[in-house]
Amino acid sequence: SARNAITALVILFFVGSFLFSLFDSSTTVDNIAVGDCLQAPEDDEFNAVDAVECTEPHDFEVFAAIDLSTVSSEFGLAAPYPGSLTIEMAALEACDESFESYVGVDYWSSSLDFTTFMPTIEGWEEADDRLVQCLLFQPGDGEFGILDSIRSFRNSGF
Repeated sequence: SARNAITALVILFFVGSFLFSLFDSSTTVDNIAVGDCLQAPEDDEFNAVDAVECTEPHDFEVFAAIDLSTVSSEFGLAAPYPGSLTIEMAALEACDESFESYVGVDYWSSSLDFTTFMPTIEGWEEADDRLVQCLLFQPGDGEFGILDSIRSFRNSGF
């Protein structure tokens, strides 16, 4: 479906995360929190993003932060990098489980979609990065199939 194609495109675009490419911002990925609204990073790999007020135009809203090491021993601090597809599947499942409690409706009833920021192999192996952030977005005709939002979607029922 178009929704899955957009999700796959966004996930592939953001499959790299966090550590080895600088983005001109003072908000590091480790410091963004649930409820923060963000601009899309310009690069596939990054360690910082632009956080903005949710009433300002933005691409994403963080609706969950998941430490994969608490999900399965497969993702423990001593575990080898399991591959981006394995991380992606675990991240999508964990985000899906958190979606309804944040938005107020389940994913399939919502007009919103989500993607993730995930650890890179370098972050996994060199910095024990196991953090996945779940990001809401409005699908549409904007860049990467994302419409700018000017509100928070917490408890919105959208």
